[in-house]
Amino acid sequence: MSVVNHPECAIYLADIRQIDPDLDARYCAMLGPGEDERLSSFRFPEGRLSYLLGRALVRTQLADRLGCEPAGVAIGISEKGKPFLSDREAPWCFSIAHAGAWVAVAVARASVGLDLERAEQRNVKALARRFYTEREYQWVCAQPEETQAHCFFRIWTLKEAEVKRRGSTMSELLSGAPFALHDDLAVAEFAEGAACGYGLFQWREEQLLGVALSEPRPMCFFEGLPGQGYAQVAPCLLAGSENWRHQ
Repeated sequence: MSVVNHPECAIYLADIRQIDPDLDARYCAMLGPGEDERLSSFRFPEGRLSYLLGRALVRTQLADRLGCEPAGVAIGISEKGKPFLSDREAPWCFSIAHAGAWVAVAVARASVGLDLERAEQRNVKALARRFYTEREYQWVCAQPEETQAHCFFRIWTLKEAEVKRRGSTMSELLSGAPFALHDDLAVAEFAEGAACGYGLFQWREEQLLGVALSEPRPMCFFEGLPGQGYAQVAPCLLAGSENWRHQ
């Protein structure tokens, strides 16, 4: 029996527009207790496919690492809504993110949080005033008007990734977790209890991908679909903490 050496942190990116009826049925068969009910609750097809693909990505990747069938992976939900691997003895953690047609899943040998955001052009000053520290707000306002939204979402995406790593809520973190800001990059320097490694990446269709890790780990990115195979990809690194590492 061959041994597969999985990356210490891998991120899988997939497009719901690539799912055909056959894949849809195969992914539905992977769902665990309660997930089929959740799937049927979506009013719009896009939301349903996004949820289904996220669960299929998580289940196939964890099953591959744990040596079981995807439907046999036990996933729990915390009081604050964070999904986690119920087998506490297993060395793997995961995080799921959705934005538009894209779904991203991170699987790592460390606590991990992942966020995917579309940096839409909009008036972000009011949001920055409400949710950001004074320094962050001033930094966003100091940017050229045509780039303010993108700069706003750089901070938001990294903070959301840290929220998901901790399993907390955005209100607990947004205004109380300042970043050290250098030129046009937001480099995360959270204080007590913070993750050790942060990365902010540019993905397709103006998407921003934020990753927070409790320990710096080598990272690989893959694009594809469960059951269809993956190709390694290299999103553009926009910003990262000093000890950030990626491959």
